[in-house]
Amino acid sequence: MVGGAVDDQGRPRRPRAVTWVALLHFGQGLLVLPLWVLIWLAGALEAQRGELFSPGGRELLLYGVLLSALDLLLFPIAYGLLRLRPWAWTLAMVLQGVLLATALVQSYFGEDDYLTLAVGVFVVLCLNQREVRAAFAVGGQGESSR
Repeated sequence: MVGGAVDDQGRPRRPRAVTWVALLHFGQGLLVLPLWVLIWLAGALEAQRGELFSPGGRELLLYGVLLSALDLLLFPIAYGLLRLRPWAWTLAMVLQGVLLATALVQSYFGEDDYLTLAVGVFVVLCLNQREVRAAFAVGGQGESSR
């Protein structure tokens, strides 16, 4: 590893910002879990009434599938961040990019989602700190230090 802090055993030391971001992903996963369960139950009720393939039913089903996939990604990302795995850094950045883009599109259509925007910006700023990038050994390997 180039330029990162190490502990007594020579392993990379986890920056405090990474711990905060990992806890944020884990907490997000815990908050989203009951929400997607409720959406799946609402979708099942729509299907029982024969309204699953109505425009509202399709939207509800798609939203439930996307929330489920997001939730299933949040826990491994949090674990990978705590273990300083480069794939977790990459997935966290991609996930936040998707969430930020979605929140911006929602804002364009008049449905502001300031919480998602704030959390997304916070995560991206934390994960792009020099010490965090060095701990994950991502980017900047060929750059000279200033």
